[in-house]
Amino acid sequence: MRIIVATHDPISPIRGGGGLRTLKTALELKKRGHEVLILAPSDKKSIGGIPVDALYHPSKEKSALFGSAYFSSQLFLKLLKYRDYDRFFVHNALACIPIMYYTKFFKRKIILDATDIHTEYMRTKQSGMMLDLFSSLEYDCFNQAKTVIVVSHHMKKHLVAKGIKEKKIHVVYDGVEVKNFTSHKLKTERPIIIHHGGMDAQDGVHLIPKAAHYIKEADFLLIGSGQELNRVKAIIDHKKLRNVHLLGWKPYKEMKQYLERAQMGLITRPDTLPNNLVLTLKLLEYWGSGTAVVASKLDAIEEVAHGEKDILFFKPGDEQDLARKIKILLADKQLLRKLQQNGRRKAVTVFNWKRLIPMIADIVEDG
Repeated sequence: MRIIVATHDPISPIRGGGGLRTLKTALELKKRGHEVLILAPSDKKSIGGIPVDALYHPSKEKSALFGSAYFSSQLFLKLLKYRDYDRFFVHNALACIPIMYYTKFFKRKIILDATDIHTEYMRTKQSGMMLDLFSSLEYDCFNQAKTVIVVSHHMKKHLVAKGIKEKKIHVVYDGVEVKNFTSHKLKTERPIIIHHGGMDAQDGVHLIPKAAHYIKEADFLLIGSGQELNRVKAIIDHKKLRNVHLLGWKPYKEMKQYLERAQMGLITRPDTLPNNLVLTLKLLEYWGSGTAVVASKLDAIEEVAHGEKDILFFKPGDEQDLARKIKILLADKQLLRKLQQNGRRKAVTVFNWKRLIPMIADIVEDG
């Protein structure tokens, strides 16, 4: 088969779970003998022998509306050059919408791989006719796709309630490249607690410096950026915190060295509909690196995690409860090690990309 793989997430350098999942699937499809072309933001013209036609990266830190519109129009125009490809493997709606319109003229199969539902995130902070239109287009993508892949049974249930045919929806969880991480922890002068990834409204990162105010015996490393960065900075400055360090975006390949130093990893997402539908890559990377996880109690995470066995849950949005749970693990080394060991074991046996990516490729081939 000749397959176009498309996403709005960068595949080089990797800056998010969607880009990693999509790239790994493309590489697996090539290994199986298919002709693959990638359309995605990238600083390389070829990855693993797969040609890449680079797209604009619609950054969240700039105009989301302009960036999305430019990305979509650019993708649609590029598609006109590649009419001899017979199916699309598409990550998320931003890439799917222009492909959906393209396939109205040139009949092709779309396999939509959804790691989140973008407009449901947008609804948590805005409303209006434009959002309603975009939301309608996003759900049209799910309807028109020949096959849909999602990352949780809660997301599948939500889509079925929206009228998407259940029989065409497959659940394949996100994963972690286990071989890139180790459960070995480097010794540090003080305990290190980490959060890596986006700092947007759906991430709830502002809770971390608020919780850190109650914890003087540990250092917090915040790796990443986003629209909430200035809010996080303001809290750090207001509380005069010396134990919270903003490191900005770091290359994906460097995450191993930071996770080797961290005893705990945080997931602070608020209790909203979209956050209850998805896993987050950081959960699996914390597990893969033998890092104990303290996370908001959310449906999709509860689907795969077990409190006080491989995770410690806190009440979403409650910085004092977050601080309490961190203090429990700082004081109880036995529980800390238990969470670290059980998380690592689960990553190896259940959430290993080596196991999951072939499952996605099988679905793409079946179409």
